[in-house]
Amino acid sequence: MNRANQRGQIWFNWSGPGCDPIHQLVADSFSIGRPYDVAIIGAGVIGCALAYQLSQYRLRTVMIDKAFDVGEGTSKGNSAIIHSGFDAMPGSLESQLVTSASRQWPELAQKLKIPFKPVSALMLAFNEEQCAQLPALREKALANGVDDLETVSAEEAKRMEPNIAAGVLGGLVIPRESIVDPFTTSIAYAEVAVENGVDVVFGLAVTDIDDAEAVIKFLVGKKGVRIPARYVINACGLGSRQLVDTYHGEAMDINPRRGQFVVYDRDSSHLVSRILLPIPTTKTKGMLVSPTIFGNLLAGPTAEDLPPDQIHSTGTTPEGISAVLASARQMCPALADQPVIATYAGLRCNCAQGSYWMRFNDGHPGIVTLSGIRSTGLTTSISTAQYVIQQMTEQCGLAFEKNNEAVDHRPETKWPGWWRQPFDNPERLAERPDYGRIVCSCENISRGELQDALDSCPGAATLDGLKRRTRVLTGRCQGFNCCVPTAEMISQHYKIPLASVTKCGPGSEFIAAGDGRHEPPSIPAPGPLGTTQHHFRVVVVGAGPAGIGTAVGLAKDGISSVLLVDRAPEIGGVPAKFEVKRGGVPTFVAWTRGRVLFGKEFVERLARELRQTNTDIWLESQVIDADKETRSLKVVSPRGRAEISADAVVIACGAREKTRSERGWIVGDRPARQFFTMQLIELLDGCHALPMQRPAIIGSDLIAYSAAAKLRTAGSQEAIVCDRSRRPAARLLERLYFGKWSRPVWHPAVGNITIADTLRVTGIEVGHHRQGCDGIVFSGELLPNSELIAAAGLGVTQPDRLPVRRGRNELSEPGWFIAGAVSGGLHGADWCYRDGLRAASAVSQYLKARSAPSAAM
Repeated sequence: MNRANQRGQIWFNWSGPGCDPIHQLVADSFSIGRPYDVAIIGAGVIGCALAYQLSQYRLRTVMIDKAFDVGEGTSKGNSAIIHSGFDAMPGSLESQLVTSASRQWPELAQKLKIPFKPVSALMLAFNEEQCAQLPALREKALANGVDDLETVSAEEAKRMEPNIAAGVLGGLVIPRESIVDPFTTSIAYAEVAVENGVDVVFGLAVTDIDDAEAVIKFLVGKKGVRIPARYVINACGLGSRQLVDTYHGEAMDINPRRGQFVVYDRDSSHLVSRILLPIPTTKTKGMLVSPTIFGNLLAGPTAEDLPPDQIHSTGTTPEGISAVLASARQMCPALADQPVIATYAGLRCNCAQGSYWMRFNDGHPGIVTLSGIRSTGLTTSISTAQYVIQQMTEQCGLAFEKNNEAVDHRPETKWPGWWRQPFDNPERLAERPDYGRIVCSCENISRGELQDALDSCPGAATLDGLKRRTRVLTGRCQGFNCCVPTAEMISQHYKIPLASVTKCGPGSEFIAAGDGRHEPPSIPAPGPLGTTQHHFRVVVVGAGPAGIGTAVGLAKDGISSVLLVDRAPEIGGVPAKFEVKRGGVPTFVAWTRGRVLFGKEFVERLARELRQTNTDIWLESQVIDADKETRSLKVVSPRGRAEISADAVVIACGAREKTRSERGWIVGDRPARQFFTMQLIELLDGCHALPMQRPAIIGSDLIAYSAAAKLRTAGSQEAIVCDRSRRPAARLLERLYFGKWSRPVWHPAVGNITIADTLRVTGIEVGHHRQGCDGIVFSGELLPNSELIAAAGLGVTQPDRLPVRRGRNELSEPGWFIAGAVSGGLHGADWCYRDGLRAASAVSQYLKARSAPSAAM
């Protein structure tokens, strides 16, 4: 019987820092107590759904996975679509399960607080042969019980989706195709299961099943762990074949089928409103373009059959990504100009004997094998679990009774914060000011949401785990701003060194060395907003050098009622992160003084000038939206929400470095220890931690050589610097200056750079040569932080995100201005400060011209 009103236990095969000792797995963890009724091997979406369904009955259940979180395999790398089952093979088990599940999903999503949205799909025919297949596809759908499909002409298809290719000849509308959050699905299933008493073991690979023929079987793992159970469900996906051999189950042949995807920036979302599907083939459903529940557009996947032993080959390839981009452009040509913010690859379990390969009493009584569950597995997770339990009852003799004390839902507070923002609720924000402290500025994820996710992960949490629970690290900047603060929160929560924080478990440690700062920082209690005023002459967004220069210039011009807003807890922007330290590398030039300063020295000089003005300053204040017509801004902070307006708005939000996907020539895996230069500074100067000892820097401009010098003085070896150019982008004098501290090894890259590690970086492939390293820095190649400009409805070019201007500091709409690096290009802090002064002059002229008619009257 599962324990009434008692939560399940969670164990991790994770010794040492990083895991709470109470939750660490030991050899005798299962030596006491009666055997489990059911053991599920595999915590993907199918395993988690099984745990959820079994938890509704009076059974003692355990779920085991070799990874350190749920949904770490196939379940995290899919297209996140809930299928209606229109194109399944009529009469097949897959058709039965998809049809049943699609009808359950709206209610299931509501119960489990899984973001879900019906968007419909449009299948496109590009030639006469494909058009001829549409009636047969509709008949197939009818045979599957899907009776709401509609054939449409080319004109109707283009009316529905104006941005599809001109060559489309017709289409098929599938109304009930939907999109969902695939990560929350596995998490929600597992959370309810644990709430109902299901135990979970992470980090344990089951290598054998002893006494498989007996009533009580023993699941064997490393460290002498033996878990007794009456019934065993092999839901290992790509690992299922290896386990079948241990209990002599029915022979099957499986191989990984890789699917590569690209994720477009959310600014592209207006181009496609429903799922665009190609005509399917006998092998695959084809490469689609789809909205995601997160607001992006997704394209893919490829269908690459790999050898059976390549079950970890989740790296992207140049050929695969090129194929996805070409297919997306064929369906929606406008995507050719849209920025790609991420690429990834997932593996599906392809079974030669057929899809949904299920065997009951496989080899021995009480053993169940599930395999060959491919692209519809997310959809059918609930119906598959129901079907398996029914068949175990009928074929295996599993007996159970309903547990009337079990829950089948999650509370309202479990909706992901990105779906229902906590700061939208004034009462929640007043009660928890951390809901107003934005950590991830791309997705507006707060410190409070991260803390909630940490609290929901007893024992251990990883960066990937928090990413899937909150959307942190997934925005357009791919963790540029939020990665280090998130790692620090894990460090603080579990009271572990920063070097023990991991990406996805032991072996994927976030940094190489250093205790870091794992004591909670002092966070002052929020006071009221700096002023009750809601209209200003000028609002300046960004308190870096450009924003400070603007505020100082406006004060010199006699402009009062100026508000300076910044999301950081201190002024100064990026330079404020560069501490003053003996033997360090000063990098900020003060041209008027002919000196090179440390960042904090430079900022203090600017701060003295700012203190002489009457500027209102709101820190820890994130601008989440703007409107060009009213020049109004929506602001979130620990003190609450506010909507403010101004006669003039200056955007001084700076710039960031391109992500690996935005660079377009870096492929492979996505292991731990991939950083941007700003993260490097946060770790070296803010946390006093060494992120890597053998660094590789991708990029070769002034910023790259500065990063190499700072790493060298912190104790690393000489860095490898590589770029797609014949010689470094940094000028000779710049390289000579940093040569006082570092002489990095230059490698020109021919073609692509490949990162070929699944857990932690051990090297990169440059051309045909492998260069060893234990960390990577993506440096330089700056992109303007022009998101707020685009959100206001002002012009931004794609894919370089440059603001459209009608003057040096004037944006496309009167009353809107920019200052500093947001205008594009690589500029020093002193230049940005002076550009702020120039912007102030332009604003002053605008305000004077604006008030001239009223003054004459």
